[in-house]
Amino acid sequence: DSNSQQDSWKNWISNIEQNHKELFQWLLNQFDIKTIEWYKKKELLEEAINNPGKLLGVLSELQLRIEQFEQGLKPSLDQLEKDNYTLFKWLLDVFEINNFTLQKNDTLANNMKDAQKLFAVFKKIQESDLSLKTEIDQLQKTKPQLFNSLLQCFEISPNYWASENLEKKMRDHKVLFGVFAKLSQYSGANYQQQQNCQQKIEDLAKNNQFLFNYLLKSFIISENLPPNQQKQQLEIKLLDPILSVQAFSNFYDHCKRLNTQLQDTKDSENAMRQELEKLQKEKRSVSYYEDKMQELEAENEALKKKSGEMFATLSRQNRNETTTITSDNSRRQRDTLISEFQTLASQDFKRITVQIFNYLILINPELQNNRKQEEAKIRSILSERILIAGFNWITEKNSVSSESNLWITKAKEITQLITQDLFQQSTGNISKEIIESLENLTQKGLKLVKDIINDQPPGELWIEPKGKNFNPDKHEPIIGCEADGLILYTTYPGYRTGSRILEKAIVFTVPKSETNPPTNDVEITSNIGETNTESSDISLSSKLISAADKVKGLNEKGMSDQNIASKIVVSSQTVSNWKKGESHPSKDNAEKLDQLYQEFCGKSSNLENNSSTNEEQKIFSGVVSRQYGTQLYNSPKQSDICHGNFKNLHDLVSFDKWTEGEKVTVFENQTPNSDNIWLKVADTDYWIPRAHIRLDQELS
Repeated sequence: DSNSQQDSWKNWISNIEQNHKELFQWLLNQFDIKTIEWYKKKELLEEAINNPGKLLGVLSELQLRIEQFEQGLKPSLDQLEKDNYTLFKWLLDVFEINNFTLQKNDTLANNMKDAQKLFAVFKKIQESDLSLKTEIDQLQKTKPQLFNSLLQCFEISPNYWASENLEKKMRDHKVLFGVFAKLSQYSGANYQQQQNCQQKIEDLAKNNQFLFNYLLKSFIISENLPPNQQKQQLEIKLLDPILSVQAFSNFYDHCKRLNTQLQDTKDSENAMRQELEKLQKEKRSVSYYEDKMQELEAENEALKKKSGEMFATLSRQNRNETTTITSDNSRRQRDTLISEFQTLASQDFKRITVQIFNYLILINPELQNNRKQEEAKIRSILSERILIAGFNWITEKNSVSSESNLWITKAKEITQLITQDLFQQSTGNISKEIIESLENLTQKGLKLVKDIINDQPPGELWIEPKGKNFNPDKHEPIIGCEADGLILYTTYPGYRTGSRILEKAIVFTVPKSETNPPTNDVEITSNIGETNTESSDISLSSKLISAADKVKGLNEKGMSDQNIASKIVVSSQTVSNWKKGESHPSKDNAEKLDQLYQEFCGKSSNLENNSSTNEEQKIFSGVVSRQYGTQLYNSPKQSDICHGNFKNLHDLVSFDKWTEGEKVTVFENQTPNSDNIWLKVADTDYWIPRAHIRLDQELS
């Protein structure tokens, strides 16, 4: 059937074209088909095979070549055995002919003429070739160093076609045998090296067991093997260049790490040695200063004792008949009281003042710039709270014992008021040392005041109102102040009996030219500091609204008594007394209250006409919640500080605007709290971060 035969030839040619490209190309050459188009080649080849004339011509030529091959095959094999016995031996092995067979050349020639045997050998070689390519690809992936070594042996560049070129050269028996010959020569040349290696390993196992064990570990050789096997495996791996390079590369890396650690240790040792020398020098310095401090403290105690005696002597010498009590029965008691009164001022008050000031500058470092005045202010508060207010309390309750619970409770109450005056906060947030020092000073001061009251005739303590002219007969300026001008603070009260002055009041003065001296004076809830004389200085007729009405008006605007007290720097009880009409503010505090009232309730005295002022200006307020107070800033950035402007803890601040700015982080109970909102201080260009403020209402 011509159609089925034609289909068979088509399938056969397609199979040859797909699976045996070299045979397909050979057929094209035999039938002299040279077209470029590939599908045309198959059609032309099919036509040629179906053409009896062309097919017989090709077969005749092929038969002639086979006959020529058969005639020359035997001499070629004889010559191959002489010239290249290795290749000849390989052919014997491939055709499975024993090397000792008689007339093995004839047998090999006959087998090569046998088409069936020849195709079987070709199949075996093809399978071997396929496995070779697979092995080369696997070698390149798993053992790249060995693969590169083979490339060097076959003189192949390591490029993209390296594996393909290696496969071709390994299939070329001449090239392959040349490489084997080269390796054989190399092995022969290294035979002596192998012998030396064995001897070195033997010597190492005998004389340096540590290094021998290290080599076993480096080349991953089990220590449980018999010694001879260990040596043999070590020799094999040492002679393997790739394994040797890997092992000694690891050894080099290990040594490098050790050297780095050694250098780090040396550097650390040098740094520690330098630090030790520095600490030794500091220790010597500390020891020197400790000894010096002990000497100075001893000298200071001696000077204190001597100065107390000198003050007492000087006081006695300066007395005369017009200023000194002459009763023989009271002379000794009064001298003792005067000495204790002087010591309380020169030692106890001074010590606690320094302690409080050092704490305050931690909260507000700017206080350091005006230290003398700030310390005078602290002493004036201590004098008013402990000595003057205590004098009034003991006068009312003269029978109270200094050992009673009421006495201890009063001391704690006075301490609480002092901390509110100085720090604008309760004793809960003040250091324990300061609280204990204040309580001890209060009890000591109250006891002295009680003895002065019980003296015969009874003594009296007094302080001068602020703004009074200096009188050298009644006043003594603190060191650094002129004995002239106006009194700003009474830092220690005067001591008198009737009209006779036993100790002058110690005062802090300012020149009369300073009509408005800077002050952060506090308001005392007792009668001291709010006498009828000072209250009368405030002309109520000059104000359209009384202090009580102003406080009530501020309450209606959402400000509590505590907020008002924080703003004016007085106690909340004082503000409550103003509201009830039980006392009146001093001149300074009246001005502060009036300013606060104008700020929140408008400048007009008519509350009804100005009730909507804050709403129109969108004023909102809050108090400083940051423990150390807050700076004022020129813009919403922490770096843009307005030096010289500061708000203390619990200060009430009014704002008229808010915006987003630089994020500020504060810690509340050791928990970080971040906020990027900044508040503009009303009627100013200054800003405060909201993180430092506790607002009275939410922002809108």
